[in-house]
This record gives sequence, C-alpha cells and structure tokens, in this order.
Amino acid sequence: MGIAYTETRGIVLRLERQFAAPREHVFEAWTTPEALKRWWCPPGWQAERMEVEGRFLEVQRPERLVYTWRWTGALKDMSESRVTVEFVARARRYTADPHARSSA
Repeated sequence: MGIAYTETRGIVLRLERQFAAPREHVFEAWTTPEALKRWWCPPGWQAERMEVEGRFLEVQRPERLVYTWRWTGALKDMSESRVTVEFVARARRYTADPHARSSA
C-alpha cells in the first residue's frame, strides 16, 4: 500500500489496496450496508448497524465512486472531504484506490 500526501487547496491522501476478487464484488462491498458491516470495523469488532452520511456525486458501476465524507464525533472541526474510489483491473487482481481530498 502506498500513501502520498500532496498539499494543494487541502490535503490529498491516496491509498491503494489489491483484492483477489472480481471488481463487481469489491464495488458491492463499498456500496452495500451488509457488506460494509463485515469489513469496515477492525478484526474482532462487529457493527450493529451502518450509518454513513454523505452524498454520492458520481457512481459508475463497477469502475468508480465519488462521494462526500465527514467523520462525526471523532475529529473536532473536520471539514467535509471528497472521496474518489476507482476499481481497476490489474493482472487478475482488482484495486480499490480511494483518495480523499480535504476541502479545508
């Protein structure tokens, strides 16, 4: 996994993960509440419910998601971020590449 920080009008955080699964399945894991409950929490934790607030700005199934994001109650005064997730096929593995840009 690579992480890059770039200072522009805010902070850009870029993460890249590879999964040995069809990208349609990885896309569903990002967009289905039941799937989110299985992978969003750290090992040993289980969410009773998933409640994600934000707006989908772009949905291109199964290639790309763009949405707004804000932590509630975790980081004081955190501004809204724009998150772009691209699902790219690479040699039988699929990459979920979420990168968030702070609007601060």
